Amino acid sequence: MDALQRIYESGVVGAGGAGFPTHIKYNTKAQYLLINAAECEPLLFTDQYEMEHYPDEIVQGIMIGKEILNAKEVIIGIKSKHKKSIEALTSAIEKVEAPIKIHEMESFYPAGDEQGLIFEILNIPLNPGSIPISEGIVVTNVTTAKNIYFSTIGKGVIRKTVTVTGEVKNPIVLDVSVGTSIGRCIDEAGGSSLEEYAIILGGPMMGKMAFSSDINSTFVTKTSGGIIVLPMDHPLITRRRQSIEHIKNQTASACIQCDFCTELCPRYLIGHPLHPHEVMKAFGNDGQLQGEKLLQASLCCECGICELYSCPMGLSPRIVNATVKKMLREANAPKISFDSQGVHPMEAYRRLPTDVLVKKISIDKYYKYHNLPNKKIDSQKVVIPMSQHIGKPAEPIVKVGDEVHANDMIGKVSMEDMGACVHASIDGIIESVTNKEVVIKAGDRV
Repeated sequence: MDALQRIYESGVVGAGGAGFPTHIKYNTKAQYLLINAAECEPLLFTDQYEMEHYPDEIVQGIMIGKEILNAKEVIIGIKSKHKKSIEALTSAIEKVEAPIKIHEMESFYPAGDEQGLIFEILNIPLNPGSIPISEGIVVTNVTTAKNIYFSTIGKGVIRKTVTVTGEVKNPIVLDVSVGTSIGRCIDEAGGSSLEEYAIILGGPMMGKMAFSSDINSTFVTKTSGGIIVLPMDHPLITRRRQSIEHIKNQTASACIQCDFCTELCPRYLIGHPLHPHEVMKAFGNDGQLQGEKLLQASLCCECGICELYSCPMGLSPRIVNATVKKMLREANAPKISFDSQGVHPMEAYRRLPTDVLVKKISIDKYYKYHNLPNKKIDSQKVVIPMSQHIGKPAEPIVKVGDEVHANDMIGKVSMEDMGACVHASIDGIIESVTNKEVVIKAGDRV
C-alpha cells in the first residue's frame, strides 16, 4: 500500500483550517512544500504542543509528504518567539539530517494565512483567486504532517489537541479523543466561574460561536484547535450575535467609506483587488449580486482585521464578505478572473503585531507568552461527526451494538471523493448511528 492510500485510509485532513482532505491535496507534484507552524491566532498553543511533544513524528511526516509530492524544497514557517518549538524541530531535523529549512517570522497576524505565508517565505504573491499548486506549492499544517506519519503506521486521526482558555479557572492544553464534548474539556480546565457564557470554537478572530447551553452537544473534531470561554457581553461575542439584517442596516447608515478596512487588508496588501469598503457600500446599498464590487468578496480570507481592528465605526466587513461569499456559492455565480494590483509598497509596514491586536480586541488578560500546562484525557463516550472536513460526509459503516476498537473505520468515502474516512476514537460499543454522527460508549457488550 502506498503512502497516499494510507493517508486516505487514515482520514487525514488539514488540521489547521477547514479540513481539506490530504489525500486529495497530495495527489499532485510540487516544487515547494511549506509547513505552516505559525500558530496564527492569539491565545492558541495547540501547534506548539504538537511540535514540542511530537517533533520526530512531524519531521518524518514532512519527509513522507516531500517524497509523495517530489518536492525539491521544504520550509517550515514559524514565529521566532516560539523558541521551544524551534529547538525541538531543529533537533529532530538534525537527528535524521533531513533537508528541511526553518524560516523564522515576526509575530504578526495573520502570519498563518496560506497566501500570506507563501509571500513571507518565498516572496511569491499568488495571482488573485488562485491556489498554491498553481505556482507549484503545497502548504500543510504542522499537525497534519504528524498525522501523515501516523497514517503510515496504521493510525487514524482519532485524537486532537485543543487549547482551553479564557474565563476558565485553569487554562490548559488538552490531548483528547475526537468526539469528546466541549463541556468535558471545560471541566478539565477547572470549569468557568461564569454561570452563563459564550464560547469561541477556534481562534478569537476567525472561530465560530457557541453558548454554555451547547457545551454537551458540541464535540471536538479533527480540525478543532481552541475553546475560548468569554462573558456574554465581551465585544467578540456581541459582534457575532448581530443579525445580518442589523449588520446590513448598520452598513448602509454608518459606513463612511474611509477605506481603513482596505488599507490594512492582508490580501489587498499582496496585490489582490479586494477592497472591503467597496463591498460594504455595494452590500449596504442593495446587496444584489451584481458587478465586481460584490464579486471581489470571493478573495477574502476572513481574517477579521477589517472589522476587529481597522473599522473606526465598529462595522463588520468580515461578516459582510463572508455573507456575500455564501450568497455567491448558493447562486452558483460564475467565477471571474481578477488581475493583481501588485504588492503594496507599504505591505511590510502594515503587518499587525499580535501584541497590539490582543489589546484592541480585549483579550490581553488571557494572553500568555509561555506554554500552558497540558494533559491527556480519555473519554467514556464520544460523538463522532461524519463530516469533519471539506466535501462529502463519510457514510457510516457500523450499526448499533457493534463492538469497535480505537482506529477502526466507522465512516467511509471512496478515495476519489472529496471527503475523508472517519474512525472510532475509543474502544467501545456503538450506541447510535445516523448519517450525521456515530455515538460510541466505552465498555464491553453485556
